[in-house]
Amino acid sequence: MKIGLLTYHYSVNNGAMLQAYATAKALKELGHDVFIVDIRQSEPKRTGLTGMIVKLVYGKHDREVKKFKERHYPPLTRHYYSLAELRNNPPLVDCLIVGSDQVWNPDIAKETLLAYFLDFGNKDIKRISYASSFGVSKWDYDSSITASVKRALDQFSYLSVREETGVRILNEVFNLESKTVVDPTMLFDNYHQLTGKVREMNEVVCYKLNRTKEFFDNIGKVKSQTHLPVRLLNNSYPVKGLRYTYPPSVEEWIRRIAGAKYVITDSFHGVVFSILYQRNFVVIKNNNGKDSRMLDLLASIGLEQRVYESVGSLAVDSKWLLPIDYTRVNPKVEELRRHSWEFLKNALNS
Repeated sequence: MKIGLLTYHYSVNNGAMLQAYATAKALKELGHDVFIVDIRQSEPKRTGLTGMIVKLVYGKHDREVKKFKERHYPPLTRHYYSLAELRNNPPLVDCLIVGSDQVWNPDIAKETLLAYFLDFGNKDIKRISYASSFGVSKWDYDSSITASVKRALDQFSYLSVREETGVRILNEVFNLESKTVVDPTMLFDNYHQLTGKVREMNEVVCYKLNRTKEFFDNIGKVKSQTHLPVRLLNNSYPVKGLRYTYPPSVEEWIRRIAGAKYVITDSFHGVVFSILYQRNFVVIKNNNGKDSRMLDLLASIGLEQRVYESVGSLAVDSKWLLPIDYTRVNPKVEELRRHSWEFLKNALNS
């Protein structure tokens, strides 16, 4: 079957690239012909002196990102510059699939939102959502957006989302039933084909997207508490007293998390890869209304206790240093993975 995949493929975020890669990999392993429908959410333009500096700082990383996509992404359609263009000349497919990541978050998708609700193409095409995420704990958008989304969702054959909050939003706002499935990156138990052999590193890895003053004020205490070096995995500049990694390639990003003694993160995919590689980790909440993805995942596998309010709170609570019992966690992850493969196979083959 010829499948068009709608996802955030253009982002330079490692988690976004890996979920796009994993979704396509899963579909190809099930025997389908997959390509990515090339429509992109708005990106800030790098202009002027600031743009030149950003290009100089991130030039090598940008080249690594391009290389990863060229090597590992499925083919892309022509580039669609707008939703109207996509509607006027849609790709010829047997099936459209959207997912995962925050593809249903209006604040991210913006003017391309309805593309991610598959509001284009022949009405007879099978439409499937796999692990789509709203990325918010409640739907708080105006009635015109809600009505348009409702019309589009009613055309789907199968609906699945990444977290229980998504099930609730679909039910309470749109009066639709759905299933929860794992993020596509969790359909596989390792990424050795990307990383090669992983080397154990006796260090604390911080993959923190929201690096606040509180974070920098307290991360030194974590270093003293663990008696281990602390590595910043995604900072654009070195910080005195901490190990530094220039924004890594996708492959290096996985290797650093997979080899860490401890992982401190506020990233959903930081959590996912910590689980896949059975790392000891903690989640620092951002309390910005977008933590539900991580909290729902942790609740489903019995790791709610790995959540903390701040980096400073780690310094006064040593329980986070206790190892995670993965003999209890892994069977739950396997069951979620099995259920998710079953949903995908059934949706495609029915």
